[in-house]
Amino acid sequence: MKKSAKFYYRSLCVMIMALLCANHIALAQENITSKLIKPKLYENRKLPSENTADKKLGAVKKLKENIVSHYNFYFNANNKLNNVLESAKGSFKDNFDKLIPLRDFS
Repeated sequence: MKKSAKFYYRSLCVMIMALLCANHIALAQENITSKLIKPKLYENRKLPSENTADKKLGAVKKLKENIVSHYNFYFNANNKLNNVLESAKGSFKDNFDKLIPLRDFS
């Protein structure tokens, strides 16, 4: 099966775009620093957010983060679904000229 020049042109464009996007993502926050002015009492102490670059996540913390983010997704999806169902139920009007539906939001 012979591939056309159009196919190769599209493939080349997709590869170039992927390389440009990957380069942009890798250099998105290059050389960004923030100056944090601390009170004199706390000048030599590191904040917990400053320690994250120095060490990796432990197994327990990684497990906790994975579980929290997993169930956070389900919680947010459930809330969104309930909001959609409530608005559908609120906008429903009975029409007795047609068959009455089994669910009031269908």
